[in-house]
Amino acid sequence: MKKRDIGFLVLLLSCLPPFGSAAALLDPTRPPRAVLATLQREGNLPKPLMLTAVFIHPQYRLAIISGQAVKLGGTINGFTVTAITPYTVELLGPSNTKETLTLIEPVKRRRDRDGF
Repeated sequence: MKKRDIGFLVLLLSCLPPFGSAAALLDPTRPPRAVLATLQREGNLPKPLMLTAVFIHPQYRLAIISGQAVKLGGTINGFTVTAITPYTVELLGPSNTKETLTLIEPVKRRRDRDGF
């Protein structure tokens, strides 16, 4: 090998991250592996709720949350539906935790000098 090739190889290897460095980074908010394994084995791992549709009629309001139709005042996964608007659903959780599911994220545009 030429001296130039060895120098290039050393430079290339120095740019690579050391092996195992990502394994040292732990997420402190993640439950311990034993708890996750138990929940997965028992099938009790909670799935996040997802709002996929909203139907508003003069007599009723209905939301499709994680594939289930839920009326105003109905419950899903321990949460009670407290409000249904055209783009959001508000939920009240078991320990009075409030959650808001959005159908779409609002698009915010910056106005330019001409006002458009």
